[in-house]
Amino acid sequence: MLHGRGDAGLFPSTTNGLPTFRSKVLLGFLAFAVLVTAIVTQRPKTLSDFDQSFYLTIAYDLNRHGVFSNGVFDNTNSTRDVPSPGMFFVPGYPLVVLAAMKLDARFAKAAECSVIAVNQQREATDCEPYATPVRVIHAALLALGVVAIAFAASLIFPSTRVFWITGAVTTASLAAEAFILSYVMTESLTFSLYSVTMCFAVLAWKRGNLTWWGLTGLSLGLLCLTRPSFVVLIPGMLLLIAAGSYLLEAKTRPSAWKSAAVFATVVALTIGPWMLRNHVSVGKWGLTEEYGSAVLIERFAYNDMTPTEFFTAFPYCTPGLGELLFDQVYGRDSMHRFV
Repeated sequence: MLHGRGDAGLFPSTTNGLPTFRSKVLLGFLAFAVLVTAIVTQRPKTLSDFDQSFYLTIAYDLNRHGVFSNGVFDNTNSTRDVPSPGMFFVPGYPLVVLAAMKLDARFAKAAECSVIAVNQQREATDCEPYATPVRVIHAALLALGVVAIAFAASLIFPSTRVFWITGAVTTASLAAEAFILSYVMTESLTFSLYSVTMCFAVLAWKRGNLTWWGLTGLSLGLLCLTRPSFVVLIPGMLLLIAAGSYLLEAKTRPSAWKSAAVFATVVALTIGPWMLRNHVSVGKWGLTEEYGSAVLIERFAYNDMTPTEFFTAFPYCTPGLGELLFDQVYGRDSMHRFV
């Protein structure tokens, strides 16, 4: 526990050294102010760049047809015809994009123009590169993640100074990545949900409360509905529940079986409706179709790196430096297979 006027003034806290609710709100507001400025001021980008069209097309299909499709991986031109239901992607982020389209007609129009251009296999240069509502949502999600990380740190090391320092470092680190976070892609939602999940897990481990394990299961379920690869955390979390029942102290700790049952039940109830929908609409059980295998195939080249490739990967990927040191145009260098 911290004492002294400095801790009570500049870093207001409760008697146990944890930040007050006011401190959390203040950190969230400051983090949002910094991040929304860093993200919104990024140069406008064409909405068809990188993976943006994946999520924009699905949100467009939901908005126009009420169908969750496979987006660009569907052979149907959804600007003319109703697409078939799909399950290649999970629903988390497309629903965020859909919400932004509902909130801002200008963004919906820009997204529609981009989807039409992609379906016609032409450049979307005549479409407005407008994504401000999504960028603001990203900043809010990231600010929530900052507070979650800072609070988790203060739970591990009970000190409001730890809370504020962690929050400041996390905010600065995210602001430095504002370029990628300004795209209409999943990074912000993934970061936010993962941070919240881990914060709830720390609370559950420290306090041994079934409610916190339930909230951990809920946030992890939502995370799996954003990035299905995070299902690997489910068995890992169950092992940590078992370990925590022996290693961590709590005044009134429920049994590991009860904690695991609550956690697993809430996870199942969170992802279950989507899996049921896939069975009814697509005819297959599961979170996703082929997405996981596609990611694994793409990663094989990286997992099979030689020591030389490993050490030359950084200069190869460095803008400017890579072009000077490697022949990336004609594919004669040893790193070309990673392209």
